[in-house]
Amino acid sequence: MCRRATAKTDSGTTGPCIWVFLRAAGSSFAAEPHGFLVALFDLRPIRAERQRYHGEQADLAAKEQKWFAVAFHVGRLLLDDPANADLKKRREEAVRKHASR
Repeated sequence: MCRRATAKTDSGTTGPCIWVFLRAAGSSFAAEPHGFLVALFDLRPIRAERQRYHGEQADLAAKEQKWFAVAFHVGRLLLDDPANADLKKRREEAVRKHASR
């Protein structure tokens, strides 16, 4: 997807693409041309920020007994730490509680 750009016309001409947003394999990047160079920006949240957010949301959902939300946010934490046995146990417990409702 190209933002602030002129699209290819019927005559085949194109204008400069200022920002390009790419989404592939769960990643988000932006590219900006600078002459013959292209600056590439990683738009994903910083790991620590992502972990803080999903940890807080999982705790809040647990207090409100919203077990599907707990399982979701703990699952997002597991993407960064797939071998964490405590997180796996917490997600399994949340899924079990959600299923028993």
